[in-house]
Amino acid sequence: MVTSMDSLTAVMRTVNRPPTGWPILTLPCGPTDYTLTVSDGALVPPDAAVMIDDETIYIASVANNIIQIDVDGRGKEDTTAAAHAAGARVRPTWTTRHHMLLAAALISTQINPMIEELRSEVRELRQLVDRLLEGRRSRGGQSR
Repeated sequence: MVTSMDSLTAVMRTVNRPPTGWPILTLPCGPTDYTLTVSDGALVPPDAAVMIDDETIYIASVANNIIQIDVDGRGKEDTTAAAHAAGARVRPTWTTRHHMLLAAALISTQINPMIEELRSEVRELRQLVDRLLEGRRSRGGQSR
């Protein structure tokens, strides 16, 4: 299972790759195609968004040199699904989707330690309450 942080790390590595390191389409595709064939699928991380010409496309999976596009993954981020010629560069890109994944990962890394700290404090409070109640019971329920 790919976590948001794993996915983001892969996307960041890919987005920062020089343009000559990006794959190209080895076969043309039409605006309704949901499978792309590229020169090197290993350069495209799963859960990525890519730009081909002026179209943003959301990737569902990558196997060998075949990219499967999300079901409604064409023409994303205010772009339009279009035909693309063989040789078109497949450029990974940052999208709203990745910003949301990054926000979720950052929130998770900040909130999880706070939750653990709160759990620890609640355990300590429960122990204190238990000791106070035990003391009360041992005195027969009488208050000082």
